[in-house]
Amino acid sequence: MAYPDRVLHAKLTPPRPNKRALPCLAPVQKLKGVLDNRLTIVQAPVGFGKSTALMDLVECITAAPTHAQVAWYRITKNDPIALPTR
Repeated sequence: MAYPDRVLHAKLTPPRPNKRALPCLAPVQKLKGVLDNRLTIVQAPVGFGKSTALMDLVECITAAPTHAQVAWYRITKNDPIALPTR
């Protein structure tokens, strides 16, 4: 791979928020329920709003005084990570 540092940076950086996206509070409320977990994996097909919901959750967490920490890792089909399937 020619640019491993750039690839890693892209995997660790959340997408930029879409200013035109409408806020949807239902997914954020559900995600708030998992804040006490050590790890939460959000898995759904493309276009289901995973990134948007997670970005809204991050905004809620950073706006309020909480002890929650957020890390971002974008998993792709080339990653050697086994994901649970249904």
